[in-house]
Amino acid sequence: MEVLQDINKNGNTILMATHDYALLLKYPSKTLKCDENAVYEVVQRKS
Repeated sequence: MEVLQDINKNGNTILMATHDYALLLKYPSKTLKCDENAVYEVVQRKS
């Protein structure tokens, strides 16, 4: 995750697929929740 944070700090967008929602809660991000090939919720968290 540290490598991805460094890449993101340089202005690059990171797209990551995971089933570990607890991991996502540790980082400021925009999360798109998908199911059945559709986005059903967008959550924006700030640091």
